[in-house]
Amino acid sequence: MNEKRVNMKTVSLVALLIFVVCQGCDEPSGILNPVPANGGVAQVNGTEISLDELSRNFILAKKKFRVGRNEPLGPDKVLWLKTNTLNQIIEEILFQQEAKNHNISVSNEELSATRLQIMEGYPPGTFEKSLEIVEVSGKEWDRKLGNRLLIKKLIQEVVNSKVTISEQEVEKYFAGHPEEFKKGERIRALHILVTKEELAQRIIKQLEKDTDFSELARDFSQSPEALEGGDMGYIEEGTLPEEFDPVFKLKIEGVSQIIRTPYGFHVFKVVDKKPASQKSLEESREGIYAKLLEESQEGAFRQWLDGIRKRANIEIDQNVLAQIN
Repeated sequence: MNEKRVNMKTVSLVALLIFVVCQGCDEPSGILNPVPANGGVAQVNGTEISLDELSRNFILAKKKFRVGRNEPLGPDKVLWLKTNTLNQIIEEILFQQEAKNHNISVSNEELSATRLQIMEGYPPGTFEKSLEIVEVSGKEWDRKLGNRLLIKKLIQEVVNSKVTISEQEVEKYFAGHPEEFKKGERIRALHILVTKEELAQRIIKQLEKDTDFSELARDFSQSPEALEGGDMGYIEEGTLPEEFDPVFKLKIEGVSQIIRTPYGFHVFKVVDKKPASQKSLEESREGIYAKLLEESQEGAFRQWLDGIRKRANIEIDQNVLAQIN
């Protein structure tokens, strides 16, 4: 399988909080049975969705949509977000009803353990402050987190546990997609990282005088492999950030120019190369299995979800829905 490049950006806790509370803003799957409900904005098998609940979730959806964007929300986008938000609530209720039918629940211990895992690594008070930023109470956040855990448990027990991938399927995929299992050229590289460009230039001049690269790495480099003389081992082409692509064009014993990144100033030396080759079935089996399993589980989930939606009695009051903007 082709390796993905390293992403040098991180996800903020605020974005994570909005994601957990809003449960995503994917493409809407379409509202079913648009007929007037007897109360609230909609009913799902007799369970009412109040105007207040939809309004609160819609406000959060708009906040999530605006993260990283400066564009205003036009009428079309407002309608899209409102429709999608209602669909999210409808599906959440359907999942809760299915979980009850299958006697599936989430314990307080499971909820507490997941909450601690999410909060782990953040300074004291950061988590609570982030909740304030997105205007979500701790109780509401816990409720949404519990729902997500319940849905995950439901899908695992009712859908995913019934999906299997055979060895024959793995072998067939491997034989039919040889282009996916090519190993790119690999280089063994030594690496020096410093925070000042002037120091990087001095290191380049020392290397021009045949000073040992590994000695300079041990003396000056701030990279994790400095104690090993800057030895990064073998690296496959395409697995490092784009800034480092020129390193793969160096000949053996070649030294790179100074490469600047947000982390500082980098100098590389290539000490060995291995040509591109084809991966064996044994090397590829685990990746193929994971890919086929994910695809099969996704298909099984969509089929299962379509089934419970078709069997559900979903009523929507369009007049009440129109009040939200």
